[in-house]
Amino acid sequence: MIISAEPRILSLDKESAYSSKDIMDFWRPAYAEYAMVDGQYSNEQYVAFFLTVWNQYKEITGRTLDDLDAICFHLPFTKMGLKALREILSEVDEEKQNQLTAEYKASTLLNRNVGNIYTGSLYLSFLSLLVKSTEQKAGNRIGMYSYGSGAVGEFFSGTLVENYSDMLPQKAIRCIFEDREKVSVAKYEQLFSQALPQDGSSFKVDSNGDDSPICLGGIKDHKRYYIMNRSTK
Repeated sequence: MIISAEPRILSLDKESAYSSKDIMDFWRPAYAEYAMVDGQYSNEQYVAFFLTVWNQYKEITGRTLDDLDAICFHLPFTKMGLKALREILSEVDEEKQNQLTAEYKASTLLNRNVGNIYTGSLYLSFLSLLVKSTEQKAGNRIGMYSYGSGAVGEFFSGTLVENYSDMLPQKAIRCIFEDREKVSVAKYEQLFSQALPQDGSSFKVDSNGDDSPICLGGIKDHKRYYIMNRSTK
């Protein structure tokens, strides 16, 4: 994703609303390898933060839900955003409710295939909206809700620019999903357990099969180094 002074997909509005609190809904103790989560509490805070920043956004901008053609959400799982959206649908008539709900569904389709990618999930939702919806067009204003446990929430918006669809990698997206390989449980566990050394030793990464133009080469002298991938030169 590229943020530019001359956007070719979405022109961001200047206004945004945000809120932050010190809460323990998702955290990783210093002694633990994996994070811990209070699931129900985290869900409640996600919705509470959304309502806070949404009401701030309306006050700051003077806009209402009728001014938005869709809202994209941070989606650790796809029903989470729907819980938040339902809290404000009563602000518009039934026709608008149906429109926003349909666009929400379009914005979740890629996320359903990929799962939670943390920070990127909001922007995967936005990409899903653009490639799966048949209703979006230049000039439409899209609302964006970002949330991070611990916790911070932000609501901002932007308008789709002319010819934005020319920038969407429709074919590449299809290929990513069509080229997926089903793996066994044993293979998955092997992939999942792979990790860089934690003892300070040097390590070289085998980049064969990696089609990224730049990739991790390894670790040396306690530093990661990256290489130009020969297969893509």
